[in-house]
Amino acid sequence: MLFLFIVFCGVVTACGSSDQAANSGGHSGHNENEGFEVTSSADVMPSFLKTYTPRTGQLYARVNEYEELLKTLNCYCGCMDYAENRHDSLYRCFIMGKENGRVTWTDHGTQCGVCLNELKDATDMASKGKSNEEIRKAIDAAYKGSI
Repeated sequence: MLFLFIVFCGVVTACGSSDQAANSGGHSGHNENEGFEVTSSADVMPSFLKTYTPRTGQLYARVNEYEELLKTLNCYCGCMDYAENRHDSLYRCFIMGKENGRVTWTDHGTQCGVCLNELKDATDMASKGKSNEEIRKAIDAAYKGSI
């Protein structure tokens, strides 16, 4: 249990520290350093995931399947408050867009536990048959005000 608390504190510190974080909605450097990669389809994961844990890759693999749900959910990491490159949903933390079958992935979601945990919670609830409205309410209750 102590280990989980220490890991949680590290995630919160990494996502919400410094003066820069105070000026960027709680994400230290995410706005300026968001990277993108285009793949031929949503079935082809971006190569940047190779530098992250298998859990991160597994969560990214869920994004396409739950696209419609994720587009209805707010992200509470601060990215929806950016002055530039503002995200419009939790979906945008992982995929910037699709065109002609090609997918533009963003590494934004790899950089913060809030994004990944929201994604995990939402998709877990969806896989258990919860409605989009139930999921939205649960995500809002759990994460609103988290940063």
